[in-house]
Amino acid sequence: MSTEPVESHDRGELMRRIAAVIGNVGVFTALLVYFGWVRSEVQAKALGIDESILNMSTRDYLLRSVRPVLVLMLVVALAVLVWVLMDQLLSMRLRRRGANDRIYRWTCRLLPAAIIVLPLAGWVLRGRFPATAYIAFPLLCAAGLLLLLYAFGLRSAAGKVPSLSADNGGLLRAGTAVLIGIALFSSVSNYATVEGTELARNFEAQVPLLPGVVVHSTTALNLDAPCVELTRISDKGYGYRYDGLRLLEHVGGQYFLIHDGWSREFGVVMSLRDDNPDVRFDFVRDNR
Repeated sequence: MSTEPVESHDRGELMRRIAAVIGNVGVFTALLVYFGWVRSEVQAKALGIDESILNMSTRDYLLRSVRPVLVLMLVVALAVLVWVLMDQLLSMRLRRRGANDRIYRWTCRLLPAAIIVLPLAGWVLRGRFPATAYIAFPLLCAAGLLLLLYAFGLRSAAGKVPSLSADNGGLLRAGTAVLIGIALFSSVSNYATVEGTELARNFEAQVPLLPGVVVHSTTALNLDAPCVELTRISDKGYGYRYDGLRLLEHVGGQYFLIHDGWSREFGVVMSLRDDNPDVRFDFVRDNR
């Protein structure tokens, strides 16, 4: 095993590894799909159904995830940019003034405390900002770890602590990148849980704003739910008309419908295939 020390500038390799994880298309797509699945699962359970019933495709998950995941990734990207700027400034001071520079010394002393201070701050803030703290906690833990390793890299660059061997340094960077990936997925999962719960909590008030649906059928569909009105039509063709319905989702080749007056205490979710030639759907502003 090689014992050749890692050069001080190689501490930037850690940031390159992390950037590779964040910027990887496969990882980003997985984050989007995972967010969409978790959010749909939480929301579906609150509505009284199982997420698997919706039979969502990867495309459905992606479309429901782009905005929130982009916001989260933007926050992470801005944090990385701040880190790079800080590293450049500290590196310049270290080259010009040496390890006795006051800012450099205080930075090396304070940064290791981040491994405790940042997660603790997230835990303390959960009482006042529970949703934000819940989402941010995995990222704060990851940030604390990164700042601790960064402080070690600064001390190593100044010769205050022994440098890691090339092999150990590579293992450290790879392991850190994996932990950052886990933190990202954990934060995305928490974000999706919060958003799914919030959507479900506000859903009852949003029911009147959903598109109204009038279902016409050649045979009785037995859509048994409160506020759903059946009208028999004597004309040939579509002899049954159902009013009082709202469109919940259109996924997996099915229309998922709910009824006017849907509530958490008593609500029915109905599904109808969208390719049934004996059924016609009319979408209206208000079908009452």
